[in-house]
Amino acid sequence: MELKTITAPELLKAVQSGKLFFSKLKRNPEQAAVFRKYGGAEKTAELIRQGSSDVFFDNRALCMTNEYLIDRNTPETFLLLKDALAAYGEVHGGGEYLIVHDRWGERLRYPFSAGQKQIFRLSILIDKIKRAAPNCRTSHRPEDLEYVRQHTVPLGTE
Repeated sequence: MELKTITAPELLKAVQSGKLFFSKLKRNPEQAAVFRKYGGAEKTAELIRQGSSDVFFDNRALCMTNEYLIDRNTPETFLLLKDALAAYGEVHGGGEYLIVHDRWGERLRYPFSAGQKQIFRLSILIDKIKRAAPNCRTSHRPEDLEYVRQHTVPLGTE
């Protein structure tokens, strides 16, 4: 997915393509939570294009700019850094992942590495999120997850 030139129809198609045939989003991708969070496919595509010129980290799957995170293979993971409530690393199945809980209560998973050596450390990405969202917690202790639950807002209310 080319972030610098993504259009709303391309973004809708990318969201739609990853869904099972019987999924509600397969028929109506514009109802995806990411579009409800950020004002529709056109506005979300515009946010992606605008931030794509300031790439901070890109491993061909996870792309982090100074404004947002996105898993190129799962565009519904688009998240403005300022909307993070908790961010931490997780190792699963030989891969390392960045886990982010957003202010709407969604737990997003971004691939950081798949067994290969990284020059970057996951902690660098977490620190960048923390600077963008100063109240973001940086671990998954019970008290941090309780913080996320307490500060979650229903989708569609600001």
